[in-house]
Amino acid sequence: MIPDKVNDARIYYENNALLGVATIELPDLEYVTEKLDPFGIAGEPEVPNIGHFKDLTAKVKFRTIYEDLTKLAEPKNHQLTVYADIQFFNNVSGEFEHKQLRIVLKGIPKKAPIGKLEKGKPQEQEYEFSVNYIKAELDGREVLEIDILNYVCKINGTDYLSQVRQNLGMS
Repeated sequence: MIPDKVNDARIYYENNALLGVATIELPDLEYVTEKLDPFGIAGEPEVPNIGHFKDLTAKVKFRTIYEDLTKLAEPKNHQLTVYADIQFFNNVSGEFEHKQLRIVLKGIPKKAPIGKLEKGKPQEQEYEFSVNYIKAELDGREVLEIDILNYVCKINGTDYLSQVRQNLGMS
């Protein structure tokens, strides 16, 4: 099976209201790191602080403004859910197959533009969110869950902060 492309996607707000025509740039998972430079190591490798990430920024770009979009400017935690159809090419059967990608993001707006007004052109507003929660499921299987407020870092079924939560008296 060869992954081909995102066939299409839709973005929904907290109450499953369709937000409209948009594109989304998902956050990069960049670990907080520190150089490991004690005696006995011939170098200075950077080592991640497991489960700790630098700012997770998501960008959602809309073509035009309408009433529901102004909610995204409210200074509070928002939940966006992205449903996407991922198209695969089955190199054995020679046919295309489709799988669902579902991504849930929770975050606080960092940038909420009003856009520009130009005759016959889209406004192209790009909202930025500081993401504190992200969960990704491919074809119903959870592949990622990062919850920075509750010490969760699950990648491919392994929770890398489970022992940390226990050591901190959180579970």
